Amino acid sequence: MTHQRTWDLLERRASGRVEETMAALVKARNQVQELADSQTRLGQMIGEYNRRLSVLQQNAHSIGQVGIYQNYIDQVETLCRRLAATQQVAERQVLAAVEAHREAETERARMEYLAQAETQRALTRAQRQDQRAMDAIAIARHQVRQP
Repeated sequence: MTHQRTWDLLERRASGRVEETMAALVKARNQVQELADSQTRLGQMIGEYNRRLSVLQQNAHSIGQVGIYQNYIDQVETLCRRLAATQQVAERQVLAAVEAHREAETERARMEYLAQAETQRALTRAQRQDQRAMDAIAIARHQVRQP
């Protein structure tokens, strides 16, 4: 395998890694957004059940009904706390994905630079070889012309 093909392969691998990390980053961000949306919906549910509880308490009611509403509100609040903890984990995953993507981009740029440098070195080597061949031809012609 030539040097250029090797560098091209390494550059393609680095680009593939960039795409993988970008997909992971998008997935992590979507998860954070879904968790935030769920948190919002649960907050609305708590508000609605608190409103229903206050209406129930204003009217004639049984203690059992109030207990049911309060128990349900407590369960939803517990779910909100769990969801908040899960969201914090997801946000840390986003940060890790951002860092991994940044590192992959850096690696891709480095491979691209090294591939270009190898191409330039190969071009310089080819030019030197051509120049040496031209010099050898010129010396041979000069020697042939000499009596």
